[in-house]
Amino acid sequence: MRMEQSEIVCMIAGCNEKAEKTLGKSYKRVLQGLNLRIDPPNAKELHLCRRHYKMAKNAMKALRGNI
Repeated sequence: MRMEQSEIVCMIAGCNEKAEKTLGKSYKRVLQGLNLRIDPPNAKELHLCRRHYKMAKNAMKALRGNI
């Protein structure tokens, strides 16, 4: 059974906001580096709310040296 877009919530443990963006699993390390726990940990895609998406995007940008 596939979940509708409106039912998907942020995959960060403790966050219950609506997920607005989906990222690939390459962002898992970035989120773990920010001490954010992903639930479930073995997910292939990361559904994130706007706040956690911005955090992950900015951290990845800093890692790549594009500040």
